[in-house]
Amino acid sequence: MIYIIAFNYDIVYPDKRKLFTIIPGESRFLTMEEYIMTTPCVWNKLIKRSLITNNKWQLPEGMIYEDFAAVPIIAKYNPKVYYLNESLYNYIQSEESLMRSKEYKKKYVDIFKATDILYHELNDTEYKY
Repeated sequence: MIYIIAFNYDIVYPDKRKLFTIIPGESRFLTMEEYIMTTPCVWNKLIKRSLITNNKWQLPEGMIYEDFAAVPIIAKYNPKVYYLNESLYNYIQSEESLMRSKEYKKKYVDIFKATDILYHELNDTEYKY
């Protein structure tokens, strides 16, 4: 049973769009190592609800970079992941986006929280560093 479908996306700017391919090659099942190396975001993945509910997995709330922490953690449940070599999402680039700001924002320190969550969740698995 497939638990995750990961797919490509288009980055859409006001004047152009660019295809972003997360894994080179044709559509196929991914190893967990390949899955961990995909874009760490939830918006280019379809995740079967039972994978989330059966493992009581959730995205950290109230922080940015939450998918940086959460997406690789799914690997410890060893789900079957299928890569679909198609673009199914338009990632709109906005000047007003917090992630695109040219000024420092206090929320940027959430990257450290995300890294800490990732470390603690994977430290007792084969994916520890």
